[in-house]
Amino acid sequence: MTQHTQNQADTSARLPAAFGKTYIGNAAETEYQYQAADFEALGIRFTGSDPDDPQYVLALLPEGWSQHSEAHSGRRYVLDQHGRPRAMWYVVECDGQHPNGSPAKPCRICSTGGHLVGWMELASPRNYVKYCAQHNRPIITDRTWATPEAVRDALLSWRDMHQEEAKSLTSRLTRAQYQYGRYAELLDKFDRSSPTAAASRSGKQAT
Repeated sequence: MTQHTQNQADTSARLPAAFGKTYIGNAAETEYQYQAADFEALGIRFTGSDPDDPQYVLALLPEGWSQHSEAHSGRRYVLDQHGRPRAMWYVVECDGQHPNGSPAKPCRICSTGGHLVGWMELASPRNYVKYCAQHNRPIITDRTWATPEAVRDALLSWRDMHQEEAKSLTSRLTRAQYQYGRYAELLDKFDRSSPTAAASRSGKQAT
């Protein structure tokens, strides 16, 4: 476990009180529940509950670490000294319109004070390269976590996933274009063979 000594440069933070799950293993994946020790191994020090919101705990981040919020997605990150995400979670905000309920039975988000804090998870090199792509950040490797091998595997994984997505979208576009042409052809033939339909079309075009 990484040893960390508290100092004045540590940054105060509010982090989720609940931890998420991941999967480990190869052929037979095994569910693993994150523990506080997994985040403490990064140098994060949990200092107690947040008296203002039970969904959070108070913590100290290592020197040079920070937090980053994405307003458009609700994603929250803990960034290391190189600006790389090392932990992440979601925060879902409620606009008071009861999106998942009714005034008689408020939604779960409303009942938590207008926001719902998701589980915190460790970020993987795969999460990291996605973050770099989304935020136009350079990729910084190291010898223990974001190794060159792990980063390359992650980049290949994302590339191949989006390649398959592009193939699927191209196939759907091709089918849609064919169906459009087919129905346009049938419509034209129908209008030509039906005086009533043709008259109706002429009237619409005149208006």
